[in-house]
Amino acid sequence: MKSIFHTAVVFEWNKVFCVELEFLNGNYILNSIGSYTSSINTDDVDTLLKSPDSKKIISNELSKFLSTIKCKSNHISFGLNSSMMFAESLPFEPTLNREERIEHVTWELYQHFHHEESVSYASDVFITEENNNLPFQQTITVSIRQDAISFFDDVAKCCGKELHILNVDHFGAEQSFLHNYLEDIPKSVIILNCDEETTDISILINGTSKYSASISIKDDIISRINELIIKNKISKIFIHGRGMSAQFHELLVSKVSIEVQLLDPFKSIKISKQFSSQLERIEQRHPFTSVTGLALRLPS
Repeated sequence: MKSIFHTAVVFEWNKVFCVELEFLNGNYILNSIGSYTSSINTDDVDTLLKSPDSKKIISNELSKFLSTIKCKSNHISFGLNSSMMFAESLPFEPTLNREERIEHVTWELYQHFHHEESVSYASDVFITEENNNLPFQQTITVSIRQDAISFFDDVAKCCGKELHILNVDHFGAEQSFLHNYLEDIPKSVIILNCDEETTDISILINGTSKYSASISIKDDIISRINELIIKNKISKIFIHGRGMSAQFHELLVSKVSIEVQLLDPFKSIKISKQFSSQLERIEQRHPFTSVTGLALRLPS
């Protein structure tokens, strides 16, 4: 069988994470990994998309880095955090059609981001509970700015690659969980992505995403998590992210009544001796959770 390579990149503020996986004979092998500090803060969305030089700078930095770590793939996926994308759980009336749902999401976007009306979005809505007997259907909405889609498509081309996926970074973490923790898929779990200013929360029940939200670190995150644990009968919490500190880990363990575990994105991925010392400890692995999940979604 011929090897398939896929590169994934996650932008978090001015930090860029990259993983390339090789798929061979039914197994995933880590081909390359690394991170670097960009000269541009990608979370400053308006500056990023309107500056005449930002696309060239990001393309040059990324192209050079991918060459340095010897990426082989022709396809690339990008994970963006919630400053550029919007992912949220919202209730919708069952009678609304897809167009009406998208219309409502667009209204929510302008309330949430306070963008000018000229900014357009590509949106989709995923129903998590199909039950027409209920007054509302719980959904997960995902939206991305149209100008961001064009921006990163151009970045991919400048790096000599074809754009495969643009997604919210913490959805990549869901994919990492599903690939590496088969024994926990039948359970109800929370996945926490800790960033500098926000904590992204996902709930998976029987391996299906049921809830998604981004919470400011100024809010009482522990109380929110405990509410979700009770409401959804959560049995385990997986945490990851470069903003995750040992202090927050210890606080979470002491304040919740269920198991808390650092997510290991390479638990079921073959790691060669070349990377074994670099990824020896779980603390070195978990910041690559989201980008590894994106890399797992190989081009068809």
